[in-house]
Amino acid sequence: MTSKSDFTPEEWNLLGVTPFLVGTAVMRIGKSGLGTFKEIPKVFKGILAGAETYPDSELVKTLSSTEEASQAEDRFGEMIKGLKAKEVRALTIEKLEEVKQILDAKTPANEAEAYKKWLMDIAVKVAEAAKEGGHLGFGGVRVSEPEKETLRGFADALGVDVPPVAAA
Repeated sequence: MTSKSDFTPEEWNLLGVTPFLVGTAVMRIGKSGLGTFKEIPKVFKGILAGAETYPDSELVKTLSSTEEASQAEDRFGEMIKGLKAKEVRALTIEKLEEVKQILDAKTPANEAEAYKKWLMDIAVKVAEAAKEGGHLGFGGVRVSEPEKETLRGFADALGVDVPPVAAA
């Protein structure tokens, strides 16, 4: 069982802010316009749903608690302040590579797998939340090519498969 005491404060901070990074990177790269109002809640819902989705992962349960998520959200904003969408995506991929190293070194395989899947769940839910392209909600695609590319980059950084995404 993995707990906060297994990590340095810097590592714990990174594990806490990364769910916000993945959700925000997908949201910003998608350029959904008004659809952003559908995507923002998906970030928070995805984070808070972690405990329910991965009840056997103490790491995910702890990090998805309201208290931990609130603290991470406060730290997260400074990380991306002033960055453009592609810069947020690049930063997120860099941080995901760090997260993978931390998890692989300090957590049992099942904990690492649950955390990585949780991050990908958040990213996919945000990508699928609003159609990209089209006009006033008509036409467009559920997940744009830049979003798919971002999801592939995240999966590669974490060493996981890209989960299936909605086609339309």
